[in-house]
Amino acid sequence: MLLGVDKELRELLVSQGHRLRVYVPFGESWLPYSKRRLRENPSIARHALKQMLGLKAA
Repeated sequence: MLLGVDKELRELLVSQGHRLRVYVPFGESWLPYSKRRLRENPSIARHALKQMLGLKAA
């Protein structure tokens, strides 16, 4: 799961015994990778923005 996306969901999954990896894109190609991921799933941007602003997910 991308860091910053739905911390409560992450905690719920882990508490249920699921393994979960949190990742942050880095390195020379982080920007093209991030843009590609956002094009694949635009809702990621909404979730990340809500987390950065401290808003609860709807």
